[in-house]
Amino acid sequence: DDFANVEIMISELQSNVLNASNISHMTFKGFSMCATRAGGMNVSGNNIVIDNCKIYNVRTFGISANGNDITIQSNEICNIGSFGISVMGGDQTNLIPSGDLIYNNYIHDYAIIQRTYESAIQVFGCAVTVSHNEVCNAPHQAIGWSGPNHVIEYNEVYNVCFETGDCGALYTGRNFVSYGSVIRYNY
Repeated sequence: DDFANVEIMISELQSNVLNASNISHMTFKGFSMCATRAGGMNVSGNNIVIDNCKIYNVRTFGISANGNDITIQSNEICNIGSFGISVMGGDQTNLIPSGDLIYNNYIHDYAIIQRTYESAIQVFGCAVTVSHNEVCNAPHQAIGWSGPNHVIEYNEVYNVCFETGDCGALYTGRNFVSYGSVIRYNY
């Protein structure tokens, strides 16, 4: 109603806000990222921490991480076109744990453009821990996983799975290697 106090933002950026590959022992803390026609953070390597960042108003994903001993904690990810956080780590063939942790994040209003199979949190590989996250307001699933020995616990999920069939707040399927995972104390 009152355009005098409204900020209008138009993005011309057609790449991810941050791309960092083959890095180790790196911490990204307190960043705020928005307004791209691509994704937020795309990182790969080992011993990486993404802490207390806000990623919002991006066309595709919030955080994509590939590697071992990656911690993604205390971030807010919202108003994004596809998935919130995706992590791949460990070695599922040899059952080598990733040491990856997704902890205490608030992910809401995601999968705005790509509306199905774009989870707030998706994990692949072996033994990723997903704990104490809050996920809400999306058309499809909240947490999806593939691979063995993941731990998904103490997460709060609400207002999801409003569109399509074949979805669940917590979701895995069609892959025999998703054995040995522990799903407990989620609400």
